[in-house]
Amino acid sequence: MSVKLMARVWGMDMKAVDKIILLAIADYADDEGVCWPRQSAIAAKTGVTRQTVNQKMKQMEQKNLLEKREGKTILFPVSGADNCVSEADSEECQAGRQESQAGRQGSRGGRHPSEPSTNHQLTVSESSSQAEVIYSEYPRHVGKGGPKGAIHSIIKALKLVGFEKLLNRTKLYAQLTADKEKEFIPYPTTWYNQERYNDDPDEWMSSGTQVPVLEKLEHQLKYERDPEKWQAIKEKIQALKAR
Repeated sequence: MSVKLMARVWGMDMKAVDKIILLAIADYADDEGVCWPRQSAIAAKTGVTRQTVNQKMKQMEQKNLLEKREGKTILFPVSGADNCVSEADSEECQAGRQESQAGRQGSRGGRHPSEPSTNHQLTVSESSSQAEVIYSEYPRHVGKGGPKGAIHSIIKALKLVGFEKLLNRTKLYAQLTADKEKEFIPYPTTWYNQERYNDDPDEWMSSGTQVPVLEKLEHQLKYERDPEKWQAIKEKIQALKAR
């Protein structure tokens, strides 16, 4: 995941379906904007059809938001920095032109031409949108709105740890508690207010999810050749079996 590219997408003025698809692509991309996402995977991630993803990606190619090259997708190719999905005079397009010009100056800029600024400050709307994405990944959907609701708690957590970490930890928590009854999963407000995303993931693991994790670790141990890594995996297996 490229946090820089995702921050750039959050700041763009575009339709919701376009933004969520572009965010999903950025989720696969490195900081150079290079990725190899399957359209079926993007469709599953965003909740739209594969046909919609295909149509939207073609439109994004025409608007130079992305480029297909040698089987890979490149977000925000330098040649397309002068064009955006929204109006030509939007702030996002102006930023794209400035970025492209800085890239053409070469070594004087000291920055890769496709690398977006890291100074993007999220608006209230953008923070809420990010919180919605994270909330959708949490395994229990209850107590969402209001001044003391889940979205408010997630926005506070975003200020502490950022979007990438909070999203990844939420996804991991959902994965490791997949076989738990909902009543044994804390309300999202509680989980985020108590900063449970900083807990040791082993504490989240139930007996049902422990077995496949152990199998994966034992498989890694079998083929690991680095002595230090081998020992770390061995200790992890022992700790899990001791629970």
